[in-house]
Amino acid sequence: HLNRSQTDQYNSFLETDTEGNTALHYLAYNGSTELIKKLPEEIVVSLINQLITKKNTAGDTPLHLAIKRGNEEFALFLLAQAKVPFEDENNRGQTPLSLATQKWLYRVSAEVLKKKAAKTIGNWW
Repeated sequence: HLNRSQTDQYNSFLETDTEGNTALHYLAYNGSTELIKKLPEEIVVSLINQLITKKNTAGDTPLHLAIKRGNEEFALFLLAQAKVPFEDENNRGQTPLSLATQKWLYRVSAEVLKKKAAKTIGNWW
């Protein structure tokens, strides 16, 4: 169970700004995995499960923002999560794969393609 301070911290992560950005959007934008590594694992898992699919007013998920900023480490961290929306388009019709190829983020592109392949193969069985 979380103490009161941890509960308050957790709840603050769920808030959004006027553009619909969550704390995970900001972390992705800044490319910082350090704060996430400092939080208790159960909090991280819960937060990511709740926030990873959230879109801001531009239609960007945290993954879109990490890739747009060239934050490869954070993008790879997000891609390792089960619920990551790796095929979602933002309001400009950009997918994480199209952004990653534009930014020359080969490892991110490869991870997105692996997820697409796994999804396709999984649908065949």
